[in-house]
Amino acid sequence: MSTSNDLIVAARSVIEVLDLLQIPFFVGGSVASSYHGVPRSTIDVDLIADIQERHVLPFFSQIVDEFYADEATIRNAIFNRSCFNLIHLETGFKVDIFINQNREFDRSAFARAKAAPLDAEQQLCVPIASLEDIVLAKLLWYREGDEVSERQWNDVSMLARNNRGQLDQAYLRELADQLAIIDLLHRLFVEVKLDGKPAP
Repeated sequence: MSTSNDLIVAARSVIEVLDLLQIPFFVGGSVASSYHGVPRSTIDVDLIADIQERHVLPFFSQIVDEFYADEATIRNAIFNRSCFNLIHLETGFKVDIFINQNREFDRSAFARAKAAPLDAEQQLCVPIASLEDIVLAKLLWYREGDEVSERQWNDVSMLARNNRGQLDQAYLRELADQLAIIDLLHRLFVEVKLDGKPAP
């Protein structure tokens, strides 16, 4: 995958703080999609992290000199199990942090994430979301966006098509059913001509 040095610089700073505070995390979004063979230029990186209320002060104090950040926004994101962003002052890169929602899907995604280099030069090795969990996350984003984003659908379609021989279809069916996106998974399977069909 091709990853800019500025992204590595910005991501490394946040990841070092997460590691210091022993906060579990993994990389998702377009960076994870690129790792799984669907490259896209990006000026941000998505991290899914299990940040708790007790982490806010030490986390904020560690990143505030290097990033534009807002402590209240971080607290609100944790309370609402949503997301917040940090903007790296030196490079302008954005780090979006999505709070662990602690669904079965999230617990599974944390367990399945595998450490891998974030860039070809292997400057930074981090947990990256599995192929199946990225497919499920993109289908969720597509549904939550009222199913109008052609870009989002094209991304997940390309991801599945390029990796059709590697997809764990049983896992996808099980989790898609729990997430109430089994119909979207069925549509995806038909579009990319996968043999397996999700259960109705």
